[in-house]
Amino acid sequence: MELKRKIAQSICIDVQTLDLIDSKEKIDILKKSIKDNQWGSIIIFEGEVNFSSHLIDELQELSEIPLFVCSDLERGAGQHFQGATDIPSNMAIAATNNLDLSYKAGKITAQEAKDIGLNVIFSPSVDVNNNPDNPIINIRSFGENPQRVADFGQAFIKGAVAENVLTTPKHFPGHGDTSVDSHVETPIIKKSKSDLIKTELFPFKQVLEDTDGIMTAHIIVPSLDKNKLPSTISKEIITNLLRNTYNFKGLVFTDALMMGGIVDEKPFELMAYLAGCDILLMPRDPVKTLNDIVEAYEKGEISEERINETYNRIMSMKDKYIDKSFKKNLKRIKSEKNINLSRIISEQSITKIKGKIKLPLDNNKTINIVIDQDDDSQKWQTLNDLMQDKGIETLLINSKVTESDLKEIKKKITDKDTVVLSFFSHIKAWKTNLYPEQFVIDWIEKILLKEKDTIVVAYSNPYFIKKIKGIKDYYCTYSDSTYSQESIIKVLFDNAKVTGVSPISL
Repeated sequence: MELKRKIAQSICIDVQTLDLIDSKEKIDILKKSIKDNQWGSIIIFEGEVNFSSHLIDELQELSEIPLFVCSDLERGAGQHFQGATDIPSNMAIAATNNLDLSYKAGKITAQEAKDIGLNVIFSPSVDVNNNPDNPIINIRSFGENPQRVADFGQAFIKGAVAENVLTTPKHFPGHGDTSVDSHVETPIIKKSKSDLIKTELFPFKQVLEDTDGIMTAHIIVPSLDKNKLPSTISKEIITNLLRNTYNFKGLVFTDALMMGGIVDEKPFELMAYLAGCDILLMPRDPVKTLNDIVEAYEKGEISEERINETYNRIMSMKDKYIDKSFKKNLKRIKSEKNINLSRIISEQSITKIKGKIKLPLDNNKTINIVIDQDDDSQKWQTLNDLMQDKGIETLLINSKVTESDLKEIKKKITDKDTVVLSFFSHIKAWKTNLYPEQFVIDWIEKILLKEKDTIVVAYSNPYFIKKIKGIKDYYCTYSDSTYSQESIIKVLFDNAKVTGVSPISL
């Protein structure tokens, strides 16, 4: 096989499925790219189960070597595929304090992924979220305790591997203690190597024995690389630490190479390959990246031995994880068994951080106020419907709220004794408004908390309590899934038991 074809196995291009559904032209362009270049992998975003499954089959037919088909499935296959099962976040799973549920979450995620046609899941995050101001890891982590993160991450991986799906714990060497989103800029972790070994690196060292993949972080860690190169392009971190010190034999995937934490005028794709990464995720220009690596070989910057080593490693993992005889079964996706697991995790993850108000609440004396930082009513539609079923009105504070709006809300809650303040702020890339503006926080503190019995429920981001003074009743779901919304209703109005244990200090 010619060298260029071998190098192409190291490139993973993105497939934005929703953009393709109504565009034969875009599908044809994608197919031509696959056929002409014989890329090694694709990563799928925002698909629909049936369309995505059919598209994957078509792309595999065009590939001389079977594709690695990947997706970011940290919250079940439903995270990126409409019609698949949504699973609450890693932090919600950890809050159940039940390792078996983490194993089952990994198994069900992998099972549904495999039935769609995937063979690689970019999951789980084994970052130790020990920084409350982290805007991008947050509930994607199993928590702040390195041992618990390692244990729950390992259980998830074992569940996925039981379905013969490749996992990529991330983001090596640890993205938890950052206050910057690496989609926007490059975080710097200023810790000693000994501290990193005790905390950030601890979960990775434990899970490496169970996984054949790992994903890098676009972070700078001076104590691991004195040249202060982002980990993804650091030979010191990828080759010397991960390969040589930790003896990792599996595949090293980069995080997306179009993220702000890695992108500038430099050829970071080539630099990542030179550092020891095997698969380059979402290079800005895949063809240029391919040609850059070929050119580097011709200049003597990369040996043929190194190219063959990476190619053989990829082929070995494809032989292991791509089962050509496997028959997909879309009927197994979002089965009652899988949905039931999500419900169990949701119910057992709810945590009472503090609480004085006696439950269950009186429907007639209660009103619900939703804080929606994403201006996405679909995120809390289930909560709204369930409250409505109980005769409870829902008022809205969105990101565009004004002081005049807050005055109107105050009037509407006058005759109510209890307010449920439901905080929705989804953790996602490039987000800048994790919390409400200061005047909203002031209103909550000075009006709501002082004048009404207020139960604050944090969906997704649990650190809201650190931004608001005077909260006396605080519950966390660590997830904005519909199942978590159903579960909190049972707690507030149906006297369901609260058994969750917070994986973080609040």
